[in-house]
Amino acid sequence: RHLVRRSDPLTMPAISAPPAPAGNRDVAIQSTGQSFGDPATLRNLTLNGAAGDHAVPAGTYGSFDANGTSGFILGEAGATAPVVYNLQRLTLNGNARLQLVSPVVLVLARGGSIDGGATVTGDPEWLTLAVASDGLTLNGNASFLGSVVAPSGTVTINGNATLTGHVASDRLTINGNGLLEEATP
Repeated sequence: RHLVRRSDPLTMPAISAPPAPAGNRDVAIQSTGQSFGDPATLRNLTLNGAAGDHAVPAGTYGSFDANGTSGFILGEAGATAPVVYNLQRLTLNGNARLQLVSPVVLVLARGGSIDGGATVTGDPEWLTLAVASDGLTLNGNASFLGSVVAPSGTVTINGNATLTGHVASDRLTINGNGLLEEATP
């Protein structure tokens, strides 16, 4: 019976860009058994092919890229309070994965992408992905569990990608068979 012509928008949270990484080393790991060394000096980390899963302590880093069947393990086993990771960018390609072992706040300066069969696993309530600028793109059969906050960016879910959790963004685009579903406890 009533037509609503205007509504007041919700106030979006402000996301500050994370600090620049203090590390000065760029590391690319090609196979299992290789190490990224001292995390205090690590800037950018690339995992290629079958590099395996690598646990990374909380901290401030540059760009993290995982390709093939490799992945990052974030969090501290047994922790109940979120640990914070500051990254400039995050990219997961192929069947790469991001595994959570405890609650994590992941702050990205310039957004990220999760492509192909890449997955983010763990309890959907454990991950808050906060994006200072740009947004997050899920492509192909990518799967993401968690909350995304991108007040000045777009969250895009393409193809058969699935985001299970919550989204607060400037814009939301769902294409093809993309799916946004609420996390159930």
